[in-house]
Amino acid sequence: YVLSPSARSAWLGLALTATGRRWLRHHCDGLRDDPAAGAFPALLNALAALWRSGDTAVLRALHPEGARGVLPDFDASRTRRCLGILHASACRWIAWPEHGYPEALRQAPGAPPALFLRGAGALPRVGEDCTAAVAVVGARGATPTGRALAEAFAQALAARGVHVVSGLARGIDAAAHAGALRSRSG
Repeated sequence: YVLSPSARSAWLGLALTATGRRWLRHHCDGLRDDPAAGAFPALLNALAALWRSGDTAVLRALHPEGARGVLPDFDASRTRRCLGILHASACRWIAWPEHGYPEALRQAPGAPPALFLRGAGALPRVGEDCTAAVAVVGARGATPTGRALAEAFAQALAARGVHVVSGLARGIDAAAHAGALRSRSG
């Protein structure tokens, strides 16, 4: 699918919050289970309306239960700041329904609604484009020693061509990403 700029921005804004990620996962799981149901255009229209209005109430139409549906958090100014940071740091992102999102991951229940990348080209596919990938995960409230070790470990792996993947959580995950980005192969 191709997302309009406004639907894409709203998708990112929802992916930045815990309630937004849960909301997107719920809808992605439903679309994955029945992609021909025609629900995707309605989702994209609602996301575009969310970006224009900033009001999550526009998402109520997607819930058959109406007002009882839990609406996600959304902050347009936070999303704009994130878009600026991504641009300034030469990073990009792929939304779950977009071309380039790994198909095997898209089919997994609870797949992340967005992937954040740095570097040129398509997202490598383990087993085809790269021979090794490792997820470095751990505590969000990691100790300074833990963060330093995760960063050094990921930097050493990335320098040897191993792709470092994880969920971008604070703590160990973030330290691992920082280390991978510092490597020459990053």
